Amino acid sequence: MLHKIEKVRDELVEKGDVALTDLLNDYPNGDRQQLRNLIRSAQKELEQNKPSKAYREIYQMLKVLMLED
Repeated sequence: MLHKIEKVRDELVEKGDVALTDLLNDYPNGDRQQLRNLIRSAQKELEQNKPSKAYREIYQMLKVLMLED
């Protein structure tokens, strides 16, 4: 399951809102706004070659969201 969470996180950062919409169709309890903000932050951090705090935060949110089902 943890590999699936990593894959979903990577898709969110790569594809943005399209992947977020797909995720929230499967997990409607997700916080759209918070996830969207974290995705944008992670994308900026990757562009600037900074350590990605947001990337790790997305993983933690997804872990809670996906494992509660």
